[in-house]
This record gives sequence, structure tokens and C-alpha cells, in this order.
Amino acid sequence: FTPFSIIMAGFALFNAFIMLFGIYMTIRLTNQNKILRTHLQKRHLLTLSKTKKDFYKLANAAFIATRAVALPFLLIILITAMSFKEENDESKWEEVYVPVSERVTSNLLGIFQPSEGNGLTDIKAVNEIERSHNFNFNIISLYLAWNDASIEDFPHELMNSIYEKNSIPMITWEPWASTLSGNDSIQELQNEQKVFKYIANGRFDNYIREFAQILKSQDRPVFLRFGHEFDNPQYPWSAAGNNTPEEFKTAWKHVHKIFKEEEAHQVIFVWNPWKPETMETYYPGDNYVDWVGLTLLDYSALEKVKEYSFNELYEPFKNKLYWFTRKPVMLAEFGSLQKGEQQQKWLSSALGAINNQHEEVAAMVFFNSALDANIPSNTSSDQQQLDWSIASWDFLPQKFKEGQQPNTVTLSKNSKGAAYPITRFDIRGVRYKKGTSWKNNYYALTKEVLEKDFREMKKAGINTIHVRGGNIYDHNLLLYTAEAGLQLIYQFNIPQNMDFIDNREKLNALEEEVLEKVEDLKDRKNVIGYSFALDLQEHFIKPQLFRQRTAYLKWLQSLTQKIKTIDPETSITIDLELDSETFDLAKTISSHLPIDSYGLVVKDTT
Repeated sequence: FTPFSIIMAGFALFNAFIMLFGIYMTIRLTNQNKILRTHLQKRHLLTLSKTKKDFYKLANAAFIATRAVALPFLLIILITAMSFKEENDESKWEEVYVPVSERVTSNLLGIFQPSEGNGLTDIKAVNEIERSHNFNFNIISLYLAWNDASIEDFPHELMNSIYEKNSIPMITWEPWASTLSGNDSIQELQNEQKVFKYIANGRFDNYIREFAQILKSQDRPVFLRFGHEFDNPQYPWSAAGNNTPEEFKTAWKHVHKIFKEEEAHQVIFVWNPWKPETMETYYPGDNYVDWVGLTLLDYSALEKVKEYSFNELYEPFKNKLYWFTRKPVMLAEFGSLQKGEQQQKWLSSALGAINNQHEEVAAMVFFNSALDANIPSNTSSDQQQLDWSIASWDFLPQKFKEGQQPNTVTLSKNSKGAAYPITRFDIRGVRYKKGTSWKNNYYALTKEVLEKDFREMKKAGINTIHVRGGNIYDHNLLLYTAEAGLQLIYQFNIPQNMDFIDNREKLNALEEEVLEKVEDLKDRKNVIGYSFALDLQEHFIKPQLFRQRTAYLKWLQSLTQKIKTIDPETSITIDLELDSETFDLAKTISSHLPIDSYGLVVKDTT
């Protein structure tokens, strides 16, 4: 049976009723045999006669009325039907994959709060702001230059303090080439020239690997804002140091590759341009960037500086970013110079614009420093340092003050190894996706369609199909694969965009559905495996991805153990997208879940 056959059966039943009623009326036994006339009183017969005449009058009036509107009514029906068809045709594109990050529902709040000019945040000062105003910062910003001290004197204590308060550090990693030892013999590097060329050709590989290992050892998420404002002539890693966009992109990809090779998978890469005009030429690609960082600072308190609203500063970036990436946006340096009430008004207006117009802005890191020595060259200010420190935090809407300190999610070890790998079967298979979204396509998986498809598959040497279950066609797929002698891997339909941390009610309902289905499938000889997808990266962005993935695996850990209790010999597989993190993710899963095999999903081989 199919959804269409069920609906058509209902129409057939209705038509049968109408036909029987018509047969009865045509026989007209009551009139031929004069049963009514001989058994009813005269007043009843008169009433029936009057009713009959009234019915005929009503029918005649209805005919006259409908005759006048029949054509317009027919046209309305036709136009409506065509619009439904157009809507149905367009809806087929809803299932087409587009690599767009889903909007983050939380609003990450961050701060850079130095007490001296070492680029480090004073965590005690941050704690005091949080205590006084009753909210929490999710991101704590710090700046580290490329030098030997960044390895030897890495701020482990500060990092631990940040993690202890359930926040995430963001390191702005500045490639000052001349400060690293061993570069004395290279004049270009001593003059802060062509640093990206030397990064790309491997000159700094040892240093980069050491730094990657330090971040990996944190075993927690960390934002890495490498080579920020690469188009800002105030920095030597811009064109001012004879660096080109191509050299920057090659160097960025090289650094990203080293971090992946060192298995520093919880490092979150933040790409931060300075101006919108040429930023697309510097973009290394979505495969190498997790967040877009922007520098949004209001300098209007200075003399000879034009006053700009937040939208006037931000929208030129937004309008250009839209055309080459949909990565979430972080205001990595965000603030307004102190000048009476002007700072509060500007920040309040900016927060209103972000909240109402710019949903892609998922994080704000306030540049709360009074020690900024980067004075714009086009001002007449005689200040030695700029004061960005925020006098009052009253401008923050309540939703930002509620805090989003993450729940800790951990996995316990699993002692059982893979006992029934799916590779013990001879598998030459395909993923069969017909009917996956039956409401939005014209595929009706009838007996005839399935039998024809399965015959063609067997002719091609295919002996196994992988299907995503949980829809109206489960019965047909299970029945006719068995009749065709095809092996079947059944994937449970677990929505990958749901909240695996807090939506316990939905998770409990899904677990019940899965276990009930296992009871139904366990005795079917052609079902050789149960499958689960793991592609949360299509729906969550880092660092939320890490927490949601751990919560999902924790739920799967309990569920798969129950499945093994019901059906211990059928293989359990997890499908993973093949990328630089796949091998390490599989190792993590194998040490925690009773998984027998892995399916690799290859989306791009270029």
C-alpha cells in the first residue's frame, strides 16, 4: 500500500455508496407498487408531494444560479490547482543540500579586558563585571604574538581560569615574523616582509605544530583568530609587508592543515578582515573557516572622524559576505569610545539593530580596553591611548544578560568492542532514496515500481540497499526487498537538527520508536544492519556542535546498548562524513559505543 492507494480506496468506497444509492432510486419500488399510497394517510402524502415540489424548485433555482457562475468557478478551481502544482514543484527543492550554517539560537557574549599591555585579559576584572551586573561572558579574548614566549610562557593558568568559569578562550594569533628565533638570516622576515610566503613553504611548521599541540592539550574548544585584519596596512602581515591575497590564502590553508594533522579538532578558526571592499579575494573557503570575525569599532568620539551608526559600519560587510559565505558572524572587536552618554546611545542602538535586523551575528566580543595605542592616522587626537572601556552595561538587553553557560556533557567508556561487523556480508549496494520525502515528489513506491527497480538492481550486480526508514513506505520496502532476495541496511530517521541536550521528551519518544522497530525487524532475515546518521555539522556551528554531538553520542550510547540486548547479532553502523576529523571521531565513538561498523559518506572528492 501507498499513501495514494489509501486515498484512492477512500474515493472508491464513496463512489460505491453513491452507485448503490442510485441503483435503489432507479428501481423506484415504492412508486411502482404504490406502497406509500396504500399505507400512508392523505395528509402525509400531501406533505411528501409538497416536499417533492419544493425540492424540485430548489434544484431548479440552484441550477439557474450555478449556471451563471459555473465558468468563473471552474476558472478559480483551475487557477488554484495550478498554484498548488507550482508550489508542489518548488517544494522539491527543499531537500536540495545547500551548505548554509543554521542560525545559532543563543547569543554568545565575549570580552577583552586587559589591565596591562600584555594582550591578556584580567580574569578577576571580568569576574567582577559579571558579579556586579549578574550576567556571564561566554568568550574571553586574549592576544598572543608569534614569538618563543607564546610557547614557553603560554598562559595555561589564564586558560584554565577561563574554562573553570565555563567560558571559551579566543586567541588572536599575530604572525610577527621577526620576533621568532632562527629568522636572523632571512632579511625579509627581519623586516616583517612576506611572512605568509614563508608560512606556506613550511618555514614555521615546527612552531605551528608546537602551538597546535598546546591547544589540543586543552581538550576543550578554543577560538583561534589567526592573522586578523590581513588587509589592514597598520599590520606587516598585510599588503604593507608585501603580502598578497593568494599568499595569505595559501598560508591559512597550510596552518589549518597542520592543526588537523595534529588532531587539534576543537580549535575553531575565525577569519577576520578589516575592510569589506577586497575581503572576498582573501577568503580561503568554507572548508577552512568556522566563523567570520569583524572589527566594528566606533571612533566618532575623536576629532575629524565622521559619526557612523552601527548599520552604516556593518552592512557593507554583510552585503558582500552574503555572496561568498554564510558562516556565522562574530563581532570580534566591538565597542565605542568613551564620550559621555554618546557611548551608551551608540551601543544601545547597535544592540537593537543586531537583535532586529542581523540574525547572522551570533557573537559579540566587547573591546573593553583603556590601553589601545592604535590611534587612527587621520585624526588630530593627541591621546597616547584610546579608552574603549564601557562605563555602564545597562545597554545590554535582558536576553544577553541571562547567560548561556553550557551544560557539561560527558561520555562514559564502553567495554564491548565490535563483535558483528557488517563487512562479514558480501555487500554491493546503493542508497535507495525514492519515497524519502513522499509528500514533495511524484514517486509512489508501489509493488510494481519496487519490483522493477529491484530487478534492475540485481541485473547490475547489486545485492544490498540502504534505506532511511520511518516513513509510509516501510512496509513495502521491507516486504519487497525480502521477496527480491536483497539485503537491507535500515537507517533510523533521527532528526539531526534537534536539541540533544535539553529536549528529553523528544529523545525518549524517539528511543521508544527505535526499540519498537528493532523488535519488528530482528527476525527479518534480509535485514543485516541498523544504521544511524551523524551529520550534526550540517545543522550546528562550533562550539555548539561539540556539545550537541557529545549529547547525541551519549543518547546513542544508551540506545545502542538496549538494541544489542534485543538483537545482539545484527550489525550497528554509524554513517560519518569523510573529512580530516573522521578517523579521530571514529576512535572516540568506538571507545564509548557498541558500534560494529562505520559507513563513510563522501560528498566531495576534489
